[in-house]
Amino acid sequence: MKQFFSALALCCFSNLFLLAQKPELVVPVGHTRSISSVAYAPDGKYCITGDEGGIVKIWTISGREIQTIKADTNAITSAVFLPPDGKQVLISSGNTAKIWDWTTGKGLKTFTSTAGMVEKATFSRGGGTILTNSSGGAQLWDRNSGKITHSLQLPNAELRSATFSPDGNSILTLYQVTDPTDDASKKAAAFLWERASGKQIRSYDFDPSDVYIAAFADDNRILLGYNMLDVKAGTLLHRFEGFGSGASGHVFSPDGQYLLTGHEEINLRDGLRNCFATLWDAQSGKKIRTFEHKRSVTAVAFSSDGRHLLSAGQGGMAVLHRLDKPASVTMIGAGDEWLVYDADGYFDASRKGGRLVAAVDGFRAYRIDQLAVRNNRPDLMLE
Repeated sequence: MKQFFSALALCCFSNLFLLAQKPELVVPVGHTRSISSVAYAPDGKYCITGDEGGIVKIWTISGREIQTIKADTNAITSAVFLPPDGKQVLISSGNTAKIWDWTTGKGLKTFTSTAGMVEKATFSRGGGTILTNSSGGAQLWDRNSGKITHSLQLPNAELRSATFSPDGNSILTLYQVTDPTDDASKKAAAFLWERASGKQIRSYDFDPSDVYIAAFADDNRILLGYNMLDVKAGTLLHRFEGFGSGASGHVFSPDGQYLLTGHEEINLRDGLRNCFATLWDAQSGKKIRTFEHKRSVTAVAFSSDGRHLLSAGQGGMAVLHRLDKPASVTMIGAGDEWLVYDADGYFDASRKGGRLVAAVDGFRAYRIDQLAVRNNRPDLMLE
């Protein structure tokens, strides 16, 4: 039966791709614009995706869409679930970050930045403080009152990244600073701030090499550019060799053992773009493996248990990978219908999901339901 899955033909829908040669779970994200943000819910049962057209969608991890929020006409720059129960989400676009109740689709509270367009919005541990990133600086907000508590800004500097430490007590910021006497002279500057007081704790010296990334691996290690540093001492622990300058999204696993990044590189021989997500060993900086994409990867996420990786980007497609073993499945969908299959030819589908694909053997085509008696085995595919 495996030969029937040597090719699969899509029927009358776009923005979704079957990657039969390298099986993986393609979440049927139904976005008509490129995805700019992905995240998991704290309980791991749902994921959220936002696109460049201002649309946010909530999905079950089995790939069923359960809510659509037209959050803005501007591109969604970030979308995350808020604690404690994940019933509320924080969505940024334009110059605002807004809390929504995704179960009802209603907006609850808006935070309007005074530092420019909001490139990202996130929250402290427990969710009591909201952090917004804008080119003019980072701003801390009280979630309940909606008021700014601190602004983390530097003169002649553009904020490139700001993020909370896992314990929520400090914030790491990364700036591109311009020499006031020479506009062409720019350098990177990174600082650690105390959340409660908004005061600087220390600064860090490093070479960003055009990779303006700042993130906490855990409470003791930070990533600046491609350098892993000790938080307190500021000493270099190791570098991520082969990181390149095309990193377009980054996230550490909950336990800090892995780093997932999105990449796009130009093949010098043929001029074609190579797009992929890369999994790194955060302890050594060594590359573990890559996950190929047909188009640019712009957003990545880890599930709360660290077992699944989610990468998404241009074309409105998100891909779910397994971390613990190479076995994986591919899922496609259109509207309310979906179909999942694996490399061994086992599949599962919604009532009319079989209409989405055809099984081909040479020049002969078969309806997928003709294989149901033997191959409709979700118990084997999802074990």
